[in-house]
Amino acid sequence: MRGRRLNHAALYSETGEYAYSNGWNLRAVIALVLGVLPNLPGFLKAAGFIPATLPVFEVLYTYAWFVGLAISAVLYALLMPRARD
Repeated sequence: MRGRRLNHAALYSETGEYAYSNGWNLRAVIALVLGVLPNLPGFLKAAGFIPATLPVFEVLYTYAWFVGLAISAVLYALLMPRARD
């Protein structure tokens, strides 16, 4: 955070520049949900909730942590407005 200015009063204000909708960053929640969705069919098969799924979902589930992180990170970066300097 070197070279940045932080508005300390706005950190604790419900209507400040760092506030989100009812305390939730909806763009971050959307990125999280969309990062989890491709892994869900593989999880449901591995847990025994569904008998079969496409093989691509089984492979994705093998790397679920990495797939979910990559998708969520890219979507979060695209959805969030650029930081002001």
